[in-house]
Amino acid sequence: IEREVFGDPRVARALDGAVLLRVDEPTGLRATYGATAEKDVPGLGALASTLRAGGMAIKRAPAIGPEARAAGALPLADDEAEGLAAEAKADLAAIAGASVGAPVPLRGQPGMGVLVTARVRLLERRGRTVIGDGTASLAARGSDDSVVHRAIEQALVAAAADVLPPKAQALAQPAGWHGDDTPIGDAGVVLVRLAPRTPWGLVLAEQKYLAGTKGVQRATLRRASPGGWVIGVTTTESIDRIAQVAKKAPAVGVSSKVRVHGEVIELALTGAP
Repeated sequence: IEREVFGDPRVARALDGAVLLRVDEPTGLRATYGATAEKDVPGLGALASTLRAGGMAIKRAPAIGPEARAAGALPLADDEAEGLAAEAKADLAAIAGASVGAPVPLRGQPGMGVLVTARVRLLERRGRTVIGDGTASLAARGSDDSVVHRAIEQALVAAAADVLPPKAQALAQPAGWHGDDTPIGDAGVVLVRLAPRTPWGLVLAEQKYLAGTKGVQRATLRRASPGGWVIGVTTTESIDRIAQVAKKAPAVGVSSKVRVHGEVIELALTGAP
């Protein structure tokens, strides 16, 4: 998560973010902000690490204001989170809430389990822009603190995955093709191959020129391949006669070079019509 500095896209910095996290367990509420803020709230480390991996620089939430309230999936409204982020001198507010249900018997298995739900909302403070809002639920087998806290971490990380902007994916450079690319002709068809860098306009001009030649029934574009464009000339004339015709440029301002290679006429066109 980066921002351009002074409008120059070449100069960017990571945005500072304050994690405003509230965890609602059966034993009570714990939060990273407010009058009863704690440094070691379950799930804080995992959530902060996920946000750092997304490019955010984490700043400590301010220990000011009222105690965290239990109502709602999120602990704070956007305007409240904006005020706390401003107090922390942060660009972003990561508003997060995790709720742990009461232990219940697991169906078909011995023991107890709990349901953990989490929601993460990422807000840019200056523009009051919501970057993302994600939710996740996770069923944990067991009810002791270590199991529950691990489930809280996993639920928060899963919710944050839907919030962070996706990283740009670099496409791998395609491998070049190597091998025999000689076109196969048909009876009564003379093949004319143009270099692969020949502009499309020149390819069409040459096709039209060959199609209008005496003794030619038609000239069609057969294929485009790494070896170049291939025009199939249906004619009763010999390959040498078609090569002589191809020596003449199809338009003013264009030059041509012709070479007969086996059963294929190699044609190079340069210039602009």
